[in-house]
Amino acid sequence: MADKPRYGGGALFRNKYACDYFPFDGVKRKADAHKAAPELAGDVECTKEFAKALVERFKSGDTVTSRRRDAEGQQVVMMEIAGRQQKDKNGDGFFSVWWQDPYKKPEPTPVSDDGDDDIPF
Repeated sequence: MADKPRYGGGALFRNKYACDYFPFDGVKRKADAHKAAPELAGDVECTKEFAKALVERFKSGDTVTSRRRDAEGQQVVMMEIAGRQQKDKNGDGFFSVWWQDPYKKPEPTPVSDDGDDDIPF
């Protein structure tokens, strides 16, 4: 069986601030499971706006050099992927995931010292 091409990678970890328990901690794999079979699988939709944002970030040089095995040394755009555990209509669990821009700290508002002499002290 040929491996699928890899174009980069990412990871979903338990968000310690949102949940105390992650159902895959201590997961018991099937004895006959292929060693590379993922514990999670699915698909993600990308809108045209998402694709445009990626292209603009590459064009503007808003990239980093990847250190991940799948894309090591290549220039990549960092995006956040987030998720939430859900249940489908049959009660089976799944993770709803979505792309979002990475969080950036707001720039502090500069304090102006304009030498206002109207203050009486």
